[in-house]
Amino acid sequence: MLTTSAPSLAARGPVTECHGVQLRAQVRSVAVLVEVTGRLGAANRTLVINQVRRFALVGGALVLDLREAGGVDDEFVRGLSPAAELTLVLDPVQRDGLVVDDSVAVAGSWGEAMRRITTRLTARRALVELSV
Repeated sequence: MLTTSAPSLAARGPVTECHGVQLRAQVRSVAVLVEVTGRLGAANRTLVINQVRRFALVGGALVLDLREAGGVDDEFVRGLSPAAELTLVLDPVQRDGLVVDDSVAVAGSWGEAMRRITTRLTARRALVELSV
């Protein structure tokens, strides 16, 4: 599960360190993508949730790639739930054990998440055009 090392993650851009968990954020055209690596636990869970919420303040959709994160559990997901338009990227093993609120979308890759967000934005634009 944890195949990306912190140095290789840092080579792809700035990293925020949260007691053993690394967060790398990128502002994309339709969403903010945050890649999470490392092990979530009692010592860093609140700090990571607070950092993720900061990225949600940028506006728009938030895609949280958790495929390289260990310790993802229901408590962590519940802590994220008030964050913007949230999409979690999870592998099938992570997805099986989680109870995810209906307001949170789940995808298998960040590319899939971005395509879904783009589709929703296109539908919204079409509705606005119809109402004008």
